[in-house]
Amino acid sequence: MKLKELRELRNMSQREVAELSGINYRSYQDYEQGHKDLAKAKGDMLYRLSLTLDCSIEDLLSDYIVYDAGEVEKDITKIEDLTKFEVEHYKIFEPNYKINGRWKFDGDTCTLVFNYKGKLVKLPFKAYFTKEALVWLSYAAMMMIERYIQDECFNKVVEEKMKGDKFRDW
Repeated sequence: MKLKELRELRNMSQREVAELSGINYRSYQDYEQGHKDLAKAKGDMLYRLSLTLDCSIEDLLSDYIVYDAGEVEKDITKIEDLTKFEVEHYKIFEPNYKINGRWKFDGDTCTLVFNYKGKLVKLPFKAYFTKEALVWLSYAAMMMIERYIQDECFNKVVEEKMKGDKFRDW
């Protein structure tokens, strides 16, 4: 695990990473120093950490850095040990909302694709796909689907509240 190196590539302090990812500062220090095993952390925490550090969950859990500082700015999805066909046909099922999704590639760009209320939703999905990481990446995809739906529901409530006199009651 190279949590410290990933953090340093982004010129961030431990406190910044902890605050931005919603993790207790002391817990973050324990993960970075190896006192706690990051592989045993909850999926949502790994997802938030990966967003904060702009890396894949696989990067957080691996014992090596997949890319160097010069590649951090590139938006490239890499596939190792798998074919694009295998990744695109891997089933993603979000159980809370009972939604099926999949990954779709267009060149080096990957998107998470799913249907929500009759609308085809495409969300950018930046990751390094390996056989070992596929399960973790599917959890990250499920969390992205949940987040999208929750944001949509929140926006709908706000729109309803802002209509007419309802806005004053809010």
